[in-house]
Amino acid sequence: MLIAHSSDERAVADLLAVRSWIEQFFGCEDCRHNFLAMATGIAATVRTRDDAVLWMWQAHNSVN
Repeated sequence: MLIAHSSDERAVADLLAVRSWIEQFFGCEDCRHNFLAMATGIAATVRTRDDAVLWMWQAHNSVN
């Protein structure tokens, strides 16, 4: 929800906030490690809210 309601100006910061939350609080160590590996370099590839939403969607689908 945070990413979907973000603005273009906040998209990268909000996506990094989600990444930090997962890094600090996600209980499954394997899932956390895999997500953090996928998230390497997201700040360089995400520019807009749409980019952030698409990145999250693709990350979710790659797991499923």
